[in-house]
Amino acid sequence: MYNMLYFAYGSLVNRDKLLEISPSASPVGAARIENHALCFTGRSKTWGGGTATIGLAPTRDLWGGLYEIDPAGRAEIERAGKHDGYVWAFTAVLDASGARVKAGLLVKVSDFERTEPSAIYLQVLTAGWLQWGLDPEAILQDIAPTI
Repeated sequence: MYNMLYFAYGSLVNRDKLLEISPSASPVGAARIENHALCFTGRSKTWGGGTATIGLAPTRDLWGGLYEIDPAGRAEIERAGKHDGYVWAFTAVLDASGARVKAGLLVKVSDFERTEPSAIYLQVLTAGWLQWGLDPEAILQDIAPTI
């Protein structure tokens, strides 16, 4: 196995949260996926409300953090996401320079009912976005119309 890029847009956009489960992860920079935006769905036992997933949103961008992770980190991230219905997907993201790079991300494959996130979950996301120099208000105002 080899190192890979991981695009985080949910709770693991927060570097402290990611480093708790993958201490060897290295932050690369802010990144975005074109024509997608954030959605909150399901009811997480961990967070007590909806959790982030990716939704189609033409002309919008989903912002998050890009990390380099090793195979052990990949396994830990996968394990952390499984209990809320997330699986790996791979796509092109635009890094801070605008270059297209291939990255893995976790996407939700079940429990698509729109649900408000809990206050603590939003605090974790907001802290994470600020760590990457992103604008939390802009991200939260740009929720995807569809999953």
